[in-house]
Amino acid sequence: MSQDIFDNPEVTKALEEGFAKYQNANGGEAMSGKHARSSVAECETLAQIKGLSRDDLEVLYAFGFNMLTAGETQKAEDIFLQLCMLDPLEAKHHYCLGVVRQMKKRWLLAVDDFHRFLAMDATNPEGYLRIGECEVALGNHQSARDYFETALANAQNGHGPKDAAAQAERALETVS
Repeated sequence: MSQDIFDNPEVTKALEEGFAKYQNANGGEAMSGKHARSSVAECETLAQIKGLSRDDLEVLYAFGFNMLTAGETQKAEDIFLQLCMLDPLEAKHHYCLGVVRQMKKRWLLAVDDFHRFLAMDATNPEGYLRIGECEVALGNHQSARDYFETALANAQNGHGPKDAAAQAERALETVS
């Protein structure tokens, strides 16, 4: 049974804060529910509705990344989950959330996060490599091989970091 996003208390609170910010910025004119739904319909992200800037999101991303590299996986997961809700069209947020969940051995959630990342950056070998690693952990070696091969093909076509092809080749050796 699906739930209307506007029934979620966190979303409601965020929208109310956005309404208040809008009202203050517009000389006290209230923001109607119709305008709120219009903002969503116009594809404004929650971050935009809340008035968060790119810099605000980058600060939060940097903090999450620092938590991730420090091994504070729960804090990092919370931050990247918030970032994914605030700005769902930013691929790196989904990638980092997937990395955190992979570190926590939450394989299926990580795979979902990496699929969202790849939906926005389909030729990036990093997403395919991470999904392949999760598939290995789940015992799905043929599926992992397919992902590693796709990562290798994308890397050989110049996508991703310079060492992506070498990473994919090493990963393929683990499932041969």
